[in-house]
Amino acid sequence: MQAPNTMPKYKAILVEKFRSVLAKKGSRGLIGLTRAFKIMDVDQSGALDEYEFTNAIKSHGIDITPADLKGLFKSFDRNGDGVITHEEFIDVIKGPLNPFR
Repeated sequence: MQAPNTMPKYKAILVEKFRSVLAKKGSRGLIGLTRAFKIMDVDQSGALDEYEFTNAIKSHGIDITPADLKGLFKSFDRNGDGVITHEEFIDVIKGPLNPFR
């Protein structure tokens, strides 16, 4: 059985790919990730809808199928309300805390 804060392996691989792309673009720390989120949030609503998220993924050059993109969006949209809040974005990108953090 899957723990509450874990995701299927294929989704974790997609998240890791996106995390790696953001890191290469200088979005490693909280400030960089917040800046990346604000850039993705085109309508400045404070949340990413599926359209904004899709555009962000494509603009970062991540090659992903439409089905995987939907799955990735759902991985970020932890509460299932149809948008990704800043908190959800940061939580997923940062990943679970390891014993040393």
